Amino acid sequence: MTNVVRLYTPTEVDRLWDEYAELARALRVRPDLADDRQHNEAMIRAHSRFAKAFSALEGGL
Repeated sequence: MTNVVRLYTPTEVDRLWDEYAELARALRVRPDLADDRQHNEAMIRAHSRFAKAFSALEGGL
């Protein structure tokens, strides 16, 4: 069995942050999204992707 670690570039990490930040900004425009399950799930997934990439880039993974 081989362990394959995804390598991310700073540009990819920035793109993933932008995806998360866009969803977070949407809450300012539409506060009702705070109660929207699909929006919250999308934010959780986007943050998870960002956190994984950031940790890998920083050497934490």
